[in-house]
Amino acid sequence: MPSAPPSAPIDTDVVWWRVAQYIVDSLIIGIGVGIGFFLFLAVPTTDEGAADSGSALFWIVWLAVMLWSVFWVLFVWVIRPHRHDGQTFGMQAVGIRIASEDGGRASIGQLMGRAFLLVLDTLLGGLVGLLTMMVSKRHQRIGDMAARTVVCRATT
Repeated sequence: MPSAPPSAPIDTDVVWWRVAQYIVDSLIIGIGVGIGFFLFLAVPTTDEGAADSGSALFWIVWLAVMLWSVFWVLFVWVIRPHRHDGQTFGMQAVGIRIASEDGGRASIGQLMGRAFLLVLDTLLGGLVGLLTMMVSKRHQRIGDMAARTVVCRATT
């Protein structure tokens, strides 16, 4: 039985599109997290105008803001791409997507892994991730290598 023809190579030469995408997604995350911080307007203040950290409401609002912030970051980096063919909002805008190394759909676990490793990739103002993408064979950042994902051009 003849073997299946090799699939076309995945075009991962999208480093500068990834930079643009990261800027867009970071702005979206900043807006979402900023909206959460508006909750602090409801926190009681002391006579000097400072937030009253002795108030139970302060800690309830603090917890709500932290949970909202974590949710929003996970929504942009994990949930949204899982539900939209591997594309964050920024990736959709510039025409790239996250895929498994074999070109298939990235799993939720892969998306979570690469999202958590953004902490390493964004060190030194993102220089670690940028340099890693520029020198690695498939233009992967540390999070992509660990999660076994690539970022490639989206097909129409």
